[in-house]
Amino acid sequence: MEAIESKGEVVAAVDEAEQGKRLPFVDPAVLMAVHEHGARVDTYLEHLVNMANEIGGFGASITVHVGGSMVAGTLIGGREYFRLLSETIAGGNGDKAVTQALAEGASVWGEKAYCEQKQVRTTPNFIHLKDVVLFVPGGAHQVPVPLWRGRLCKVDGFVMGKVTLGR
Repeated sequence: MEAIESKGEVVAAVDEAEQGKRLPFVDPAVLMAVHEHGARVDTYLEHLVNMANEIGGFGASITVHVGGSMVAGTLIGGREYFRLLSETIAGGNGDKAVTQALAEGASVWGEKAYCEQKQVRTTPNFIHLKDVVLFVPGGAHQVPVPLWRGRLCKVDGFVMGKVTLGR
């Protein structure tokens, strides 16, 4: 068995013969991880974000609860997020020189922050979604947005699947 650690705690174990064939087992006894500034993070959600970052996303729909709001979308990796952000910025209606500079900056940021050559699994700080619907608190309004990036330590809870309002 190979242990996968986060902040010195064993959070998953992978049988070496099975490594690469299936996803690592996350120890359910380790439900929360301590992140920056002592914030606690659901380690299963962290595991899903790590998988999305490592394999570029896997098409899983997810709805996260953040500060009383719901955000529903498709989980993607950070690299794909910055690629799509770059494309979104480049397709904007602003000054061409400015939009081009911002688009290139987003692309470079994504390549550096989510480089494929990283050998060590790092603890993710952000969760990235595409094809997003924001649910306005206290109302029945849904706001579609192409991309969303949120701090993992600010997620209060999540459900697998894309929640929609009943009619």
